[in-house]
Amino acid sequence: MNSEHIKDAYLKLVEHVLINGDIIDDERGSTTIECTNLQMHIKNPNGGILYNPLAKENIPKGCVWNEERIRKYSEQLMNPKNKGFIYTYGERLRNNQGIDQITKLISRLNNCKNTRRATAVTWKPEIDFEEEDVPCLILLDFKIRGRKLHVTGVWRSHDIFGAYFANVHGIWNLMRYVAMETQTKVGSLTTHSISAHIYEHDLEAAKKLIELNKKGIRWF
Repeated sequence: MNSEHIKDAYLKLVEHVLINGDIIDDERGSTTIECTNLQMHIKNPNGGILYNPLAKENIPKGCVWNEERIRKYSEQLMNPKNKGFIYTYGERLRNNQGIDQITKLISRLNNCKNTRRATAVTWKPEIDFEEEDVPCLILLDFKIRGRKLHVTGVWRSHDIFGAYFANVHGIWNLMRYVAMETQTKVGSLTTHSISAHIYEHDLEAAKKLIELNKKGIRWF
């Protein structure tokens, strides 16, 4: 699927899973509706000079995330410090066995604009095969093409209603940082959700979200 901006991408994905999802019970016994290998290409997450994805008009009605919560989430994703959690994305990306993967990939991009090696991972086999709480976001890949920075994220498990909107804003914030450090412009953001799902307890809220926002939106 394709979308111009983050808001529309989120709404399209929620509606798609509501319509096309299959009922699946996960390892914890939670019932979800799921679509597998769902991809969204967000053409312009930056939205232009005057566009602010965090402005109230760009946060869908009925969304569980507001500007303050998204801002905090985005800051945590950039922060290498873990304050007592099993894991944080900031730690896995920026302090993975003492390695700041974001700094490393920025260096690769600056050394070769066409590199295919600017990739950061969050999965730690020595830890994550034994833990109950493990990263959902597995990989972020950065590529510069046509003087623009394009990013692809891969999720093994993706809560489309409850997490997608914040996830994408966090990555958009990271994209802006990497683009600044590589003297490029923010390009497209592609998300690949291997398990794109909505929890049963969120179904009514997800349906309400679509009802409140669908009018006037060109979906496909």
